[in-house]
Amino acid sequence: MDKIDQIKFLLGEDNHLLHLEMEIDTLLFYQDVVIDVSSGLMWPKNANMFGPYIQFEEAKETISKLTLAGHTDWRFPTEDELLLFIKDRQSAVENCKTCAPISHAGFNGALSTNYWVSEGDDYGHVHLSSGKTGDNHSNCCLWPVRDGKTQEQRDIEKQLKIQNEKLERLKEVEVCQLINPDVYTADKVEQVKSLICDTKYLSDPLTPGKVVDGLLFYKDVVIDVSSGLMWARNSALHGELIQFIDAKKAISKLSLAGHTDWRFPTEDEVLTFIDDRNSTEQIGMSGNIFSHAGFNRMKPSRYWVREGDCHGHVDTSSRITGDNYMYCYLWIVRDGKTQEQRVIEKQQKIQKRKQRMGSRRARK
Repeated sequence: MDKIDQIKFLLGEDNHLLHLEMEIDTLLFYQDVVIDVSSGLMWPKNANMFGPYIQFEEAKETISKLTLAGHTDWRFPTEDELLLFIKDRQSAVENCKTCAPISHAGFNGALSTNYWVSEGDDYGHVHLSSGKTGDNHSNCCLWPVRDGKTQEQRDIEKQLKIQNEKLERLKEVEVCQLINPDVYTADKVEQVKSLICDTKYLSDPLTPGKVVDGLLFYKDVVIDVSSGLMWARNSALHGELIQFIDAKKAISKLSLAGHTDWRFPTEDEVLTFIDDRNSTEQIGMSGNIFSHAGFNRMKPSRYWVREGDCHGHVDTSSRITGDNYMYCYLWIVRDGKTQEQRVIEKQQKIQKRKQRMGSRRARK
């Protein structure tokens, strides 16, 4: 929706009843409301129509009953919306220390004080002159806003905005320096990017807590750049040795870092992970090759592995594999792929292996 359509949408079907009084900067002034063309928002012309101060719960009830210019879908502005509105008009009154930045523009009742803002379940205030924010005031002024959208539409837009910000930041963060196309294939680079960008519940998805030997450590998970896999940072999630059938049940119910597509690692994945970090310097005296790297509860012991319908174990200390143990530890992994994708990749891998073997026979 472009700006013109957004303005028509805000005015509604009875827009012929609203007469444009004046236009200042990007603001269109009507009898009771003002439309900011730059943001596509409609504000009451009276910036203090409910009195100087009001408690938040009372402000919520007031907005829920408000009808203005024929509209009832008024809401609190968000902190960003009010701060941007102030910033866009700050220059006009930069030499005035006592007046609100919007007092010059034709608004009524704008006060140099705190105004309520809210987003989701969070609320706080913004000072209309200084732009200072906080959440420790019991009484503030109320200045509602509307955009003509439903809450669901706003939630979707917010999610898209967050995702786009992550993608933009991904181009700049130091993590990208680790994903070196000269070392890793293009497919691997994209795989790592997808694992990072679709992680919604990490404290800061694009800034790992630390980076060790190609491993990106986050709060609950670790991304191995070389394999394009995401591992649980807790290397013994169940806390103790567990039977395979119980491990299957635990994985089927597991949600970690916002994801539910966790699985058993394959034997090759665990062995490759061990080999990539298997040096005397890293192992030290304990024999625990991961203890240096920031994993939690890694045991130099047996771990469940599975590929297709076959399951077994890998000993992370000795690299010995087998299928004759009833109890092993559980360590999970994900690659963001569906089971169908993994089956196809496995078939392609087998086909390539057969082709190589055929070529060798032909040379002999």
